[in-house]
Amino acid sequence: METPVLSIELHVTNKSTYFLSCRVRIGSDWLTFFRSEYVVTEDGAYGSLQPDGTINGMIGKLARNEADAAIHGIGIFAAREKFAQPLSPITTYEYPA
Repeated sequence: METPVLSIELHVTNKSTYFLSCRVRIGSDWLTFFRSEYVVTEDGAYGSLQPDGTINGMIGKLARNEADAAIHGIGIFAAREKFAQPLSPITTYEYPA
C-alpha cells in the first residue's frame, strides 16, 4: 500500500484574495478536505463603528454577508457584538513575564 501524500496548496488570485486547499492522495486518488477563499479587507480594519451607524473592516464584511467568518485575534466590544457573535477562544496564549 502506498503512503498517503498530504498537499496543502495556496493560490493567490490578487493581493487581497487567495484560496487554500487541503488534499490527501492515496494511490492515484485525491481526496479534498476543504477549499476556502480568504479575503483581506480593503480598509485593513478589524471593525469600527462609523458615524452613519455601519461598521467597517472584518466585522463589516460579516454584517453585509460578504464573509462567513472573520478569523483573527480581535477584541470583543459591545459595538462589534451588535453585528457579529464572537465564538469562545479556541486557544489562549500566555506570554512569559
